Amino acid sequence: MTQYLNWANGPHMTQKSNEARKCMEIRSLNNLKLKRGNLS
Repeated sequence: MTQYLNWANGPHMTQKSNEARKCMEIRSLNNLKLKRGNLS
């Protein structure tokens, strides 16, 4: 949750938020892969 606080506190931290968003996307993709792997 600290990332959200950082976004709210620092409008100049758009770069950071973009990196965090990429990390979140990668993490969710990995979770999907893990779920599919467990199913098969």
